[in-house]
Amino acid sequence: MDLKYAVQGIIGCVLFGIGDWLLGFVDPGDIKEDVFYFISTGHGAGYPDWKIKATLALAVIGVLFLQQGFVHISDLMKEEKDKAGAARVFTFLTYAWLVIHFAVTIIVFVYSYTARTDTSEKAVSISNALDKVFDPCILIAYLIVAISLTALVVVIAR
Repeated sequence: MDLKYAVQGIIGCVLFGIGDWLLGFVDPGDIKEDVFYFISTGHGAGYPDWKIKATLALAVIGVLFLQQGFVHISDLMKEEKDKAGAARVFTFLTYAWLVIHFAVTIIVFVYSYTARTDTSEKAVSISNALDKVFDPCILIAYLIVAISLTALVVVIAR
């Protein structure tokens, strides 16, 4: 594996990590209402828009780097069949992870924006509605991640 691909993978992981930190480093206090599992009091009216924009930008840019690093890990495989399989697994893994990040970020953004411009009750109602819409996408993405990681373990264990 070329060193440049390893560096690209590391850059992608760092960008995703920074985006996750921006999204999740808030006051973790519970909200009294039943709301999307990721939302806490820190995501309320005081949560700045720039954090959401930065999180999405970092995820989109990070996935480009991460994809290069992941796909070229398959260069370490000995058999051609394993190389092709690992490349596909990493592609599914990368984009499923991006879908999860996108869905969570959008729900947090809508909650924060609505809490700022309207009422907390409306923010809860809208974020719960979005949660119902995104739940299948998040569930399928988590399923793809689980299958991809399982397949990767099988390919590596051979």
